[in-house]
Amino acid sequence: MKTMHYLAAIAISSLFSLTSHAELKGTLYYLEPHDTISSTDSVIVNMRLTLNDDSDTLNINGADPNAWLDFVNAQLPHHWDQELASIQFVNIDYMGIGAWRACGGGTFTTHCDDGPPYDFSFTTRTLAGDHLFDLDLPLAPSESLDFTFGLLTPSHGPVAAGTYESPREGLALQFYGYTADDYDEYGNLRLDDDGWVIAPRMFSYDLATTCHDCTFTRTVVAAVPEPSSYALMGLGMGMLAYSGRRRKAKAIQ
Repeated sequence: MKTMHYLAAIAISSLFSLTSHAELKGTLYYLEPHDTISSTDSVIVNMRLTLNDDSDTLNINGADPNAWLDFVNAQLPHHWDQELASIQFVNIDYMGIGAWRACGGGTFTTHCDDGPPYDFSFTTRTLAGDHLFDLDLPLAPSESLDFTFGLLTPSHGPVAAGTYESPREGLALQFYGYTADDYDEYGNLRLDDDGWVIAPRMFSYDLATTCHDCTFTRTVVAAVPEPSSYALMGLGMGMLAYSGRRRKAKAIQ
């Protein structure tokens, strides 16, 4: 079972179309994997999604979500969650692209997305500023898409000097739908104990993870005083020396 934290905001839009036996697989690479920063700098995590050579084409085109029933139902039996592995969807209400990062294995944060030393938040926008789920373009095998994955900000003031590393991170295609048992004999969705329409079930398909030999690190160095600070320090030391000489001269008189 994977330990991961999923992006809360999921696009309510269709993403791609493929046959029930096709497979979508990609790899994530860091655009700026290593750098040196100051103790108060925030860190932008930029990534590149590249579809594998043997992947099907990813079409982000706003198509009917139910066009993916065959794909989802072909994947469900292989899911690690036995409850999902034993069901079949009859309707997909909506689907979208989400991002995840492992809760363990990194040193930027201490509790999944929370620090110290840094707090993490997902951004998932293209470098031009567009949300990933707003895009309308196909991505063919071996083609790439650059985007901003997230932002790391110091939790409580300056961060201690040292080298910090991200955990494994990835993108997932998420489907929200219903089974035949979720509908009553009249074809209406059943209600929960509070009288509300039941929430859809969610199935997540891993689209891409960071490559096995990829690491994302930032080395934090201690802040260096500005030149003006050195000048003030020198002036202060000079005044102390002058004052000391004045006191010594008075004592000799």
